[in-house]
Amino acid sequence: MQNMGDRSGLYWTLGSVVAAFVAAAAFAFSPLAGGLLVGPILAIAVFTSRPKLGFLAWLFSICAIPCWIGATAGIFLPATLIGSLIALTCLFVGARWSPGKVDLCVLVLLIASAFGVYFGSASGGSSVSAFVSMLTLWLPGYLVGRIVCERAGLSFVKASMAIAFGIVGLLAIAERLFGWHPFASQLGMNSLSEIWAPIQIRGGVERSEWAFGHAIALGGSLALAIPFLISSSLRTKTKLVLLALILGGVAATLSRGPMLAAGLTLVLALLTTKSLKKGHKIVLLIAAGALGIFTAISFAEVSDAAGSEVTDSSGYRVSLFNQLIWTLQPIGRSSAYTSGANNEVWYGNFSSIDNSFMALGLGFGWIAMVAVAIPFLTMGFRFLRGRASFAEVAMIGQIPVLVTVAMITQYQVLVWMVAGLAATLVKVKATDPAADAAISQVHAPATFQPVKVGSFG
Repeated sequence: MQNMGDRSGLYWTLGSVVAAFVAAAAFAFSPLAGGLLVGPILAIAVFTSRPKLGFLAWLFSICAIPCWIGATAGIFLPATLIGSLIALTCLFVGARWSPGKVDLCVLVLLIASAFGVYFGSASGGSSVSAFVSMLTLWLPGYLVGRIVCERAGLSFVKASMAIAFGIVGLLAIAERLFGWHPFASQLGMNSLSEIWAPIQIRGGVERSEWAFGHAIALGGSLALAIPFLISSSLRTKTKLVLLALILGGVAATLSRGPMLAAGLTLVLALLTTKSLKKGHKIVLLIAAGALGIFTAISFAEVSDAAGSEVTDSSGYRVSLFNQLIWTLQPIGRSSAYTSGANNEVWYGNFSSIDNSFMALGLGFGWIAMVAVAIPFLTMGFRFLRGRASFAEVAMIGQIPVLVTVAMITQYQVLVWMVAGLAATLVKVKATDPAADAAISQVHAPATFQPVKVGSFG
């Protein structure tokens, strides 16, 4: 009897031929259908064993592609979601999950929000579209920070974030100097472009937005990158240049919250980093201080031209909190919720909720809001005890931004990525140089072991 040998090669060949015919037919029927069919297969083949490349693909989707660009196949898939899914293909190579307390807070948030949607309150059920954003933007971003950054290597992630946002800062400066807004002409692509493509103006001056669709979103994202830069292994001269570009980009947004966040974050990062000598810290602080003075003078000039716009926006946010905090329900919409013409949402006299915590509480209930607020309180205690990682410092520094704008555009995905990274670094003792080095290796194991290093884990 003739030995036919191993037929696995034949099976693979036949399967490849069939797959090629199916893909060709799909592309002939619809390029979009073909892309949706072949795209995931190619992503798994290319990125699964290359977490660094996957992280770069995610980072590119954040820094260079506006939130209104994506793929539409029955539903809209924003580029940031596609980038997150590409990065998360590393889950196919054996990454294991070791739950922590932050994961529990995220779970409570999702459950409370789901209850708000399906059961609501006397005022009505929570927004389905907002809940979908949690599942398609917040959660994937959190998982990128929770898993992908460890697989890519901490040193690589720090350097990549620093360089990418240094470039973003440079582009934001170019916008401000030359009035160049490459994404502003994309009006009419879809409803999101109608909201986010127009350029904001303050005091007759156009504000930089780059691909983030909003000046505060751009400024907040730049400020988030500062601790990544300060704690990276880049040379001090390189750090100084990139820091100048990042701070210059923040200044170009003409946004007070991001300016305050950038200054606060820089000071906290310099106080906590162990990768810089004392003299280098002083040089960076002096340079940042000089740039800060210049920025303050420039902003004061614009504020004078803007007249009451600046003070009115501050008063609006204070009134929003004071009047609506008492209307929150445990689950579901606030009791102040009403629906106006064209389904426009109002909470009392406010239609724009410029506060991330309040937006969550008003839309989904105070349980969801508390689930997000508790980790921030814990990070504050950890910082005071000298145990906060650079990612926790980045999150603490974002408070001036989070209380002045809701979760919008790519900024929300970036915030949740840093939150996930902060949760992971607690578990591997990021403040310990040995642990830092361990997860900076190219082939670091994808297993987290629970470590008792404080209350935020």
